[in-house]
Amino acid sequence: MILRRGFGLVIAAALLLAALGLAAVVDHSPAAGRAVPGFGVGPVQSGTARSATWDAVRQMAPRLDAGSGNACERGDTSCLDAVLAEMGARLDLTGCNHEAVFAFTYIQMTQAVQRAVATPGFFHRPDGTVHLDALFARLYFDAADNWRAGRLDDVPGAWRIAFGAAESGHTSAAADMLLGMNAHIARDLPYAVALAIEANPALADDPTDFTRVNDVIAGVKDPMLHGAGDRYDPALASLDQPLPALAGSGSVDIIGRWRNRSFEQGKRLATAPESEKAAIAAEIERDAVTSAILILDADSSGQLPTSVDRDTYCETKIAG
Repeated sequence: MILRRGFGLVIAAALLLAALGLAAVVDHSPAAGRAVPGFGVGPVQSGTARSATWDAVRQMAPRLDAGSGNACERGDTSCLDAVLAEMGARLDLTGCNHEAVFAFTYIQMTQAVQRAVATPGFFHRPDGTVHLDALFARLYFDAADNWRAGRLDDVPGAWRIAFGAAESGHTSAAADMLLGMNAHIARDLPYAVALAIEANPALADDPTDFTRVNDVIAGVKDPMLHGAGDRYDPALASLDQPLPALAGSGSVDIIGRWRNRSFEQGKRLATAPESEKAAIAAEIERDAVTSAILILDADSSGQLPTSVDRDTYCETKIAG
């Protein structure tokens, strides 16, 4: 039974990876209409805001402007209030849906970044960290809304795998969390970094603030994983330990590696000649889908931790 779990998803994901070989013909550059295309044609459509505070700032441009009327373009801490309000509203609607595991952990990480931004001297350019965080979150919101609306051409391949797995109900809570993180970090983050470098070119040569976020995530890993475990599946807490399925790494180590690679890809995307951008974007898409397939394969062969009937467990916890 374990081997059958998710096997169909592995096959579907492998077919998607083959199809992504054609992705180089699609213009994924940040300059393309200021929107990042997914695996399909045309720019992605904006999502639907669930909170008024996010709705007021979500049309932010990729720029840092201290005089802007948009809090995210100014890099104000109130921008992160808006991002978190939107995340919270979406999590409340998710309930025990299998997407909720990633949504919950994403909130925990963003709250930790918000605390770090409020700590004097932690970031050299806290406004840049805020701005990048908002650009990054918007890619997730838009992918989720396009999936729910059936606009599959506007849903990147790695997100199609993550959302499809969650919808199928056949993957473990650990796989759903890792698939969401992979789609958002390995796929979305390079595009957000490219936009952030456009807004703040100094970021390309000095990624210190970017890498400090890795430290923030490492610092919050225990409450994040234990909180998710308490809510969705106790086995999630074990993801902070080295696992064979993660090449002997814990989930936080994997996140750090994904983030570092995403920065380099985003930097290349921002600084490459226009003639090379499509090939870099195709590489980003393929890498993220490949990682998703590896996660599904590990889950289908029982290499990721699971310990409970996750639906019953979650429903009991939420009802309580």
